[in-house]
Amino acid sequence: MRRRATAAGPARAAARGQAPRPTGPAHGYRWAVLAAATLAQATSSFAMQGLGALAGFLQEAFGLTGTAVGLLVTVAGAAPVIALLIVGHLLDRHDERAIVGTGAVVVACGLALAALADRYALVLAGLFVLGIGYSTAQPGGSKSVALWFPGGNRGLAMGIRQAGLPLGGAAAALAMPAVAHAHSWHAAFALAAAVSLAGGAVFVAVHRRAPGRGGPAPARPLWPRLVEQLRRPAMPGIVVSGTVLVTAQYGITTYLMLYLRDHHGIPLTRGAFVLFGVQGIGAAGRIALAAASDRTGRGRLPWIRVSMLATAAALLALPLLPAGPGPVIALTACLGFFGFGWYGPWVAHVSESCPPDRVGLALGTAMAANQLAIVATPPLLGLVHDLLGYPAMWWTLAAVVAASTPLVRKGVR
Repeated sequence: MRRRATAAGPARAAARGQAPRPTGPAHGYRWAVLAAATLAQATSSFAMQGLGALAGFLQEAFGLTGTAVGLLVTVAGAAPVIALLIVGHLLDRHDERAIVGTGAVVVACGLALAALADRYALVLAGLFVLGIGYSTAQPGGSKSVALWFPGGNRGLAMGIRQAGLPLGGAAAALAMPAVAHAHSWHAAFALAAAVSLAGGAVFVAVHRRAPGRGGPAPARPLWPRLVEQLRRPAMPGIVVSGTVLVTAQYGITTYLMLYLRDHHGIPLTRGAFVLFGVQGIGAAGRIALAAASDRTGRGRLPWIRVSMLATAAALLALPLLPAGPGPVIALTACLGFFGFGWYGPWVAHVSESCPPDRVGLALGTAMAANQLAIVATPPLLGLVHDLLGYPAMWWTLAAVVAASTPLVRKGVR
């Protein structure tokens, strides 16, 4: 009877639209794959999330307005709007190792161009190339984890893997301003290029295909598959929650250090430690919220809605923050845990919204929608700041997040 029950496991997994759970040596090796995917995410995010930490140095170097500062992040986020769809489509047909490894090389090339730039326009060109390469790490690593962890630990594994993004940002918040202050912002970009190459090399060396994952998706054009994906019942909740929360997240990473400098007299080098705290707590939040969504039996979206409400409350309080380290630390904890932690349960929800042979495109589609928000957010918030000041900017963000929360209704199985 035990043998029949064991043999029936893969059949039940297939019936639920999941890959069979790895067993034997493969069961242990999945943690190595998870570690490599997490490292690849952290090293690619080192540059992408580090743009906010370098914003002040680039502003001083080129005399940029708030809108022009936001454009730095927008240009890096523009390429993935289309590239993520293409990458997601390719991931359903090809192995993640080659795609993520190639992306790391492209990221390094874009950062090298930015490091050699002597004009603002050339920095923007380098950051656009960076965005193309970055489009591979998020869906590629997420799909690897989804296929290696098909059972009840998927949320925890996704949370650990997605913690790589704020961990990379936290490391960048410490390292890149320090390098820029001691040497130059050119050197900070060069450091980020080396970090990206190292993470991509480890992923290529460690990653293996998940056992029992089946063959590639049928060869079909991208457009009809994309239309089918957009019609899936889970997509409205995915798109609304993802876009508004990533809007808040990128508003924080881009403007928090500048706000603390201009309103609280905190130098950029000290403000980097505050951003480091936000990112570090965000990494813990991604793991904790995703693990909680595994165990409550209520699905992932309740935790995402809680994150939306808590983030809106923290943004509302940010302009009212009194001077002193205590209030800054308390608000940093809330912004980090919920304003960055939401991504753990959210990406697990996305991976469960479709069969295994469509996970790549599902992730690419959802993340491409997020990229639209990433592209629009920094310059629009910069414009609000230029016209009305920081309080209006933070309160606008809070209002968008709070007003969108009731729209996130679609549950998951």
